[in-house]
Amino acid sequence: MKLTILIGRKKEELELELPDGATFGALQAAFQAKKKVHLHRQRFKLGAKALEGTDVALSAQGVADGAQLEFKDLGPQIGYRTVFVWEYAGPIFIVLAYAFARAVFYGADAVTGAAADLHPNAVLGVQCWVAHFAKREFETLFVHRFSRPTMPLFNLFKNSIYYWSFALLVGYPLCHPDYTPAPASHVQLGFAIFVVSELLNFAVHVSLRTMRPAEGSKERPIPTGPLFALVSCPNYTFEVAGWVGFSLMTHIFWSYAFTLVGFLQMWAWAKKKHEGYLKVSFFFCLLLLRASRSHGACRTRFISRVLLTLPSIRTHPPRACTCSPRVCASLARRRTATRTRSSAASRSSRSSASSGIWVSCPLSAAACELP
Repeated sequence: MKLTILIGRKKEELELELPDGATFGALQAAFQAKKKVHLHRQRFKLGAKALEGTDVALSAQGVADGAQLEFKDLGPQIGYRTVFVWEYAGPIFIVLAYAFARAVFYGADAVTGAAADLHPNAVLGVQCWVAHFAKREFETLFVHRFSRPTMPLFNLFKNSIYYWSFALLVGYPLCHPDYTPAPASHVQLGFAIFVVSELLNFAVHVSLRTMRPAEGSKERPIPTGPLFALVSCPNYTFEVAGWVGFSLMTHIFWSYAFTLVGFLQMWAWAKKKHEGYLKVSFFFCLLLLRASRSHGACRTRFISRVLLTLPSIRTHPPRACTCSPRVCASLARRRTATRTRSSAASRSSRSSASSGIWVSCPLSAAACELP
């Protein structure tokens, strides 16, 4: 198999010869040997489609003998875990520095007498802040399974600036000698929200880990379970809820700002993931419909529920249809008759029958396919 690689904007051509049945990983290795570009920096596209999957054959991705591929250098890369460890470590040390070196940041005269010790509410806030990011560090090292090994090196600075800056802004007033505590009722409510949200967030992350078979795998089914019953990304939901509780508990302006910025970012991420789940569910339903038609079988309540609950991304195990052949034949005749009517009343009923696709079976309470 001979391939032409177009490199950069100038479309410099590089000829590569690979054995028949070569995988994408073999292409990466051959290109690395020729151009000394690490495989994690490589991106190849066939037309508008990016090639992926180290063990996936090139032919399975539409690459034929004599094909032209476009190459892009992704630039310097860094491991996902490395980025997460650094960006989460900063907030821990920054806030602890405010708490234990108050004389350095606020002056020795400001932390004498009654102000020598942190207010109990401030101590609780520091503990919750450190506990949150310590949990993130633990999840990074022992829970999360990443589908990609690296990300652009620039992300290390971008993410660190975000977290470290807000740590500076939140920690300074939290540990200040003139810190004004929130009312006791707000502290109690905020702390309860924070603790519950942190525990549920951790539970969601553990659940997501079990859905990815191994590190580096891109396979992960649509999440299911009670935590995913109402939203597609409950980990983001509980993350935001936890910071709402923290803000209510501390009454710091920059904490509310941190919560708002985080909400906007996680909303964008959740929307993107939700759209991906919708695409998977849509094509899954098309395959089910095609299979059921080819066998002339009844559509079960399973397919009906998948279609009706796509916005919440809930799936249910398949159930055997209990409709008798006579019932299915009767429903088929009803559909045929509805389509042939020409009156206004018949057009209305035909619209509901054809658009809904589903006709309730009064005997089995299932949804049946009409051939």
